[in-house]
Amino acid sequence: MHSYFIGYVYPLAKTLTLLIACRIFLGMENSNRIARLVRYFDDVTLGLHSIMVNFPSTNFYRAGKAIDAIRRELMAMERERRAAMVGGGGAMKQDILSHMIVVSDPTGNGMGEAQITDKMMGLLVAGYANVAVTISFFMKFVGESPDIYNKVLSGNDFVT
Repeated sequence: MHSYFIGYVYPLAKTLTLLIACRIFLGMENSNRIARLVRYFDDVTLGLHSIMVNFPSTNFYRAGKAIDAIRRELMAMERERRAAMVGGGGAMKQDILSHMIVVSDPTGNGMGEAQITDKMMGLLVAGYANVAVTISFFMKFVGESPDIYNKVLSGNDFVT
């Protein structure tokens, strides 16, 4: 049962988590981009828990390359959104990226591309692996507890 969750549920939970985060934060639903981001974030997660040796073929080195790739991807998304907003590409999306592009401080200065990208990166990293692990463990424990599983299926209250 444990290997099933590690091999199947956890990867699906990571993809679902990033899909939801991309919709909420970036207003993005491009499945190819999301799949690419999942691979990058996997490398970042491994690198966070590795020896800090910045040498090719190490997890830390791959994490640095993945961070650079994520940053490029986020900058490209921001440029595309700015262009769509300036060009009148339909109604403004109701997501955090659009808000960051249009918001300005009291002096009238908006956020720059690098600042927006860093904030988006922080939001995505914060919500990625931890939420996926929580979802996976939730599913595992519910699956191992028939009484809780039946309550979830029936919609009954958990407090009895």
